Amino acid sequence: MGLLKDDKPITIRQTIQARGKIAEFKQDLSDKIATMLLKMIKAAG
Repeated sequence: MGLLKDDKPITIRQTIQARGKIAEFKQDLSDKIATMLLKMIKAAG
């Protein structure tokens, strides 16, 4: 999760993209990942 606070936008983008792949194969983490992404969207908006 620390990579989501990186100074480089490309690192953040790649981390977010990887979360989708992780959620696909680790379905027990999909709710946690979705919640984290929604919090990021809310904070940015």
